[in-house]
Formats: sequence, structure tokens, C-alpha cells
Amino acid sequence: MNRLATMKETLRTGPWQRRLRVARYVFVCASFFLLDVWLRVATRDIGKHSPLYIPANVFSVFWSMILASVPLAMPKRTAGRVVYAVLYYAAAVYVVVQYGYYRLMGSFLYFSDLLYAGEGSGYLGYVDKILNAGFVLQVLLLFAVGLAGIAVFPAPERERVSLRTLGKALLAGVLGVALTPLLYGTYNETKWNAYKSPAFQYRKFINATADLELTGTYQFVFKNAVMAVQDTGVFTDEAEADASVQKVEEFFAARPAHEDNDMTGLFAGRNVIVVMMESMDDWLITEDDTPTLYRLREEGIDFTHMYTPEYASGYTFNTEFAAHTGVYPYTNSNAAYGLPGNDFPYALPRLFADGAYRVNSYHRSEADFYNRGMMHAAFGYELYHSYFDYTIDGEDAVSQDNDTFLTRCPELWEDMFAAQPFMDFVITYSGHLPYDDLTEPLTQEALALHPEYAREPLTELSVLKAKIRLTDDMFAELLAHLEEKGLLENTVIVAFGDHYCYGFSDEEYLQSASEAAGNPILQRTPFFIWSADVQPLKMEKTIQTIDIMPTLANLFGLPVPREVMGRDAFDPAYEGWAVFPDGTWIHNGTYVAAGQVQLNGDGLSDEDIERMNNYVYTSYEINDLILDTDYYRAALAMAQEPTDAVGDGFDGGLSND
Repeated sequence: MNRLATMKETLRTGPWQRRLRVARYVFVCASFFLLDVWLRVATRDIGKHSPLYIPANVFSVFWSMILASVPLAMPKRTAGRVVYAVLYYAAAVYVVVQYGYYRLMGSFLYFSDLLYAGEGSGYLGYVDKILNAGFVLQVLLLFAVGLAGIAVFPAPERERVSLRTLGKALLAGVLGVALTPLLYGTYNETKWNAYKSPAFQYRKFINATADLELTGTYQFVFKNAVMAVQDTGVFTDEAEADASVQKVEEFFAARPAHEDNDMTGLFAGRNVIVVMMESMDDWLITEDDTPTLYRLREEGIDFTHMYTPEYASGYTFNTEFAAHTGVYPYTNSNAAYGLPGNDFPYALPRLFADGAYRVNSYHRSEADFYNRGMMHAAFGYELYHSYFDYTIDGEDAVSQDNDTFLTRCPELWEDMFAAQPFMDFVITYSGHLPYDDLTEPLTQEALALHPEYAREPLTELSVLKAKIRLTDDMFAELLAHLEEKGLLENTVIVAFGDHYCYGFSDEEYLQSASEAAGNPILQRTPFFIWSADVQPLKMEKTIQTIDIMPTLANLFGLPVPREVMGRDAFDPAYEGWAVFPDGTWIHNGTYVAAGQVQLNGDGLSDEDIERMNNYVYTSYEINDLILDTDYYRAALAMAQEPTDAVGDGFDGGLSND
């Protein structure tokens, strides 16, 4: 026993004491560093920066020093252990959640995405797609590392690194974090290829997936938090805001103004019902499964190359925002909860209201979900009608989740037609995930109403089709009501999808079924416009969500604003493109990802491709400035008079030459 006591005393004194102190500090640092490395290694197939990317690892080393120094500086061992456990396991939960989301959605999350958690709640049924033996083992190892850190946490006095040393380590960590961005180099914003610089990407910070691999986990969290505070506008300098407004004005002044065309005013003065369809993918509209939608699309104006880019994770509302305003939502923040105080004079209902239309919106969810009550008021709607505020009596009663609730509730559909001309906006719900939970009430209701999809064995696909059929039923009943009221001949139906059917778990099937098969972009979705007398037209120009508002404004003879990011699909000066938050863009037969040409069916020159690459990043910067500065409120008076300037002839994308 005396020999054992002597050995313990030896370890606690002399050179061994210092080595143990250092070893404990290094272990605590390494535990934090391991979490970041694990996440970047586990998702190493998603971007251009490998887990060995130097700036990301340098950031994480310095952040690990900071995170280790805080608990080690606690005066009592117990307090230090508690602080360490809180910091470590909070970070561990964060990286595991990011990895799980990546496995499901192929991307990472910003803080603001958590505000949209309600939309993805149906994904709980897909947890088994993440939970395999390898994943569980890795998570258990991460958990064990935390326990080891708690176990080896030093006792006071001799085993503890001195507070002076910890202070130096903390200072070194802070200075290191502050100086590490220098490793990204610099860029010249005026040059066409500025977007290629890591410094450009670090400053813009518009794509969560690329940004995390660029900076590492901890700096990603820190910079995201800083940008969230900046988005509040509390620290915005007045001169800086004025410069931003000026930059937006110069952007629009260099872009050609809208040109009237053969479709201008085609539907002027008519009633219109705009329907955003939940999870209505292009391949889901068929003669057998959605006969009403199929007929309307085939008889109407069908935009065959319509894309709905996914912004952040609130896909439904973000599509809603883009379609209404002609402006992209934030790529690194939220629009639903951050912009209800902004002015949107060019939002679709505002334009119709200025044309003496009655404008109202209708949806199943409560007004506080996605903050729709406030945001729809900001767009210009008179009232947002939630189905939960209404009831149906009698044999035709269905749940509020069923889209036909709108057309079977007299109080609702009568309100839609209460005064003419009217512009009604309807958001469907029945197509919402999950599709693998047979106990879900809406799934059971859909299968009961359409037993043809309930044949054994039940599959995810049959459940999806049964739910989508409820949306088709709503359209059929809506047309019947319009005809009964004598309004069908004077009413236009506009329908578009909110996003592709991402809740369907078999991505291989999605790729094979989608009209976009041949490239990995699954976000091609339906968009069509129907009226009783319109001539069928297949519009093959590539367009995107932000083009919906100016296109409808043109068709209804309303002012087509120049000061929005979207363009009228029928404007001959607009060649058409779709731009995605990760920098991917599509122009008809050309598909470019990460700045590299994947397909060039249009035979575009290298110069045009590089100019478009640059425009993608420029447009997102301008777009965010519009939102950050409340541009329309601040600059509308100055922007009333159109300018004749046309810049260098580049129309915000590809030239017409």
C-alpha cells in the first residue's frame, strides 16, 4: 500500500504533475474538436472542401481552446464538470441533429430553420432511415468521450492548469478566431469571378451546407448567430443603409424594364383563384390519379420548366413568400418571423387590391403558423382564413386536414365569391407528409374516401396518391361551385406546387419519376393557368418561383414592377433561368452546379456561363439588401421614375445575343 501511495504522490508532483495537467487540458480540447471533425467527415461527400480544409480546422482548434478553458477555469471541480458537460453535450446534440438532417435532406440547418420545425414534424416516421448500427455506434462513442472528459476533469490546486495559463489560452483562442478569416484571402467584388474566392463565400454566408464545411461547426454557429443579430437592424449604420439602397437601385437601373407582349392583359378584370399545392410534384399529376388537375393543366397554359428552389427549411412558406413578392426569401435567415414589418408594395395581393379586387387567403393552419396572420397582412390580404376557425355539419363533414374542407364549408367558399372581382389565395394541405404512417388520421381518411388506393399491400406511394387525390377533389368541387354561381367563365385558376415531394423517402423513385430525370435537380414542379376560353399552351422557358408574381401581373394587366428579382415569363427580353441557394442554376438546356458546367444543351459560351455564375451571387446579395433595408419603404419614392440605363447589356443573367 505504501508503494501505491508513493506512486500516486509521484504522479501528483514534479514533472508528472505538469504532464497530467497538460494531458487533461488537451483531452478536454480534443473532445470538442472531435465533434466538429466527426460531423465534417460523416458528411464529406456534400461539398468541395474536405475535412482536411485548413481554415475550418484552424477555426475549430481555437474554438476548442475557448470551450475547454471556460469549464477548466471554474473554481470548484463539480462546477467545472457541470459546465463542461453542458457545453460538450449541447455541442454533441447539435452535430448529431445536423448529421440527421443532412441524412434526410442533404443539407445543414441555420438557426432560423428551427422556426420552421413544424413543417418537418412528419419526418419523425423516417427516423429509421437514419438509425442504423453504424450511426448508433458513432453516437455512443461521442457520448462516451463526454463521460471520459467528465471523469478526467482535474481536481483543484495541483491538478489544475493555472488561471493565468487558462487566461492566456482563452485569449489565444479569441485572437485565433478573429484572425483565421485571413486564411481565406481576399477578393475583388468588381470582378466577374469573385464568387470563386473562399473569402467571398465567407462574407456572403448564404448556403448552410457549403458554409459549415468552409468554417467548421463552431465558427458556423458563431457567424450564423452574429448574422442573426445583424438582421435585426439594431447595429445598422444609417450611411451604410443608404449605400445599400443605392446599390439596389443601381442593380435595377442596369436591368431592362418590362416589355408588354402578346399576353399582356389577357385576363384583365377577371376573377382569379391562386392555389399553392402542398407537395404536388410534376409526376403526380396524371389522368388516372388527379383527373381534374390533369385536365386543367392540359387545357391551360402549362409552364413545363418551372422550378421551386428550396430556401432554408421552411419550404412551403418560402415558396409562398417568393411567389407573392417576386423576391427570394433569405437563404441564411427566416422571412416569416423577421419581415412582417417590412413594406411589400409589389406583393401580388397589393397589386390586385390596387386594381379594386377583393383579396383574401385560405388555409388549414392557424394564423400563427409561419406567422401567416401577420405576413399575409404585410402582403396586402384583407383577412387570412384558417379552417380551424370554421366547422362543417352534416354528412359531408371532413377534417380540416382534408382540402375539400374549403369546398364543403359553405361559410368559406361563399366568402371566396362574396364580391367581384376577387383574388383568392388557397394553400392546400392534404399532400403533406408523412406517407408511411398508416395510423395518421388524414391517411386513414384519404384511404376511406378513395379505397382504390387501399388495396393490399399498402405502400408509401399509394398513401401519397390517396392524399393527393383529396387535393384534386377540392379542385373538382371548386369548379362545380363556380359553375353553379355563374362565375366559371369569368374566373381564372392559377396553380403551382410549393416544393417537390421531398417527404417521399425513395429518392431513386423520385429521380426516375420526375420530369427532371437526367440531372439531380428534383425541384421541377407544376405551374399552370386555366380559364374556360384560354388556348392550350406549353410554355417551355425555364422559370422559377419569383417569376410567378410578375407573370400574373402581366396577364391581368397590372403594373409589372421593375424593382423585383422575378421576371415576366412572357417578356421576350427574359430568356429564363432558375437559381438555387447553393449557386446551382439552370437555363433551359444548361445546368451548372458549384460553378461547373454539368450540361450545356444551349451551347452557351464560357463568358456567358461565368457571367451567370457571378450574377447568381450578386442577385442574392441584392436580394438580401432589399430585405435588410426594407428597400421598398426606404426607396420607393426615389424609384418611382424608371431609368433608361441598360448597363452593359447583361439582363441580370444571360444576354439575348
